[in-house]
Amino acid sequence: MQYLFNSLGEVISAFKEPELQDQSLKPIVQLINSRLGRKESLGFFKKGKLKAEEEILRILTEQGRKVSKKQLEQLTEYLEKQRKNEDIKRRSFIQVFFTAIILMICVWQLDSQPGSDTQKAVFTVIGAIIGYWLR
Repeated sequence: MQYLFNSLGEVISAFKEPELQDQSLKPIVQLINSRLGRKESLGFFKKGKLKAEEEILRILTEQGRKVSKKQLEQLTEYLEKQRKNEDIKRRSFIQVFFTAIILMICVWQLDSQPGSDTQKAVFTVIGAIIGYWLR
């Protein structure tokens, strides 16, 4: 049960914007996000923290901006949280979407063929879905 509440808390917190300690970095965050684009941002931090910092420095150098080491760490941490939140939101949407589709198919099967042998299979699928969400 604790896992369920931890997961719900994670999803709820994903819809909040991460906190940026140094507000003067907000324009730099917007610059980096606009330069990376949607497609590149998905694999941006899978390379590791050092590669992410190098990528941020490359973008800032191209734009003629400089940041301190502390600011670079704050930027990297903030952008990592931002990407993690995007992944959590995307994963949650996909899970709810597929659960709804599968449940609609199950209800349709129960409605169209009441009392048949498929009823056991449908209830098994519904039980598996409930088990998945309560894990």
